[in-house]
Amino acid sequence: MAAGLVQVRRAVAERLDNIPGYQGYAFTPDSVSAPALWVNADRPVINYVNNNRSGYDPTGFYSEFRLLVTLVVNRQDIETAQEEIDDHIGPNGPIVAALQDVTIDDTLGHLTRNVTVNSAMRYGAYKIGGTDYFGVQLSVCVLA
Repeated sequence: MAAGLVQVRRAVAERLDNIPGYQGYAFTPDSVSAPALWVNADRPVINYVNNNRSGYDPTGFYSEFRLLVTLVVNRQDIETAQEEIDDHIGPNGPIVAALQDVTIDDTLGHLTRNVTVNSAMRYGAYKIGGTDYFGVQLSVCVLA
């Protein structure tokens, strides 16, 4: 059975929530305990792919889910906040490693083929529930 958007969001959030010291959410929270991460749909949300000529999937179809993972940290000292973000999102940082590792984890019940972190963007100030944070968004693609 193919994974749906809700399943993918929850599974990715669960994987992020397992990073020590992080709070992961499958949906945009009203308030957070930083550092926090949450999963939103990106645009286009889902690309439906017919790939029956490659033999990649016996049914010939799969979905490409486009997600945004938002990370926020406390913004008491802006320099410290930026350093914390930088450490978290580097290619060897815990977030990219956890996301790209999701394929080999049982979190998605082996429903995914591949998870790729494409880029980091929207690096700057965020306001959640009236509180200022510093954050960044990661563009993530999940093939399922």
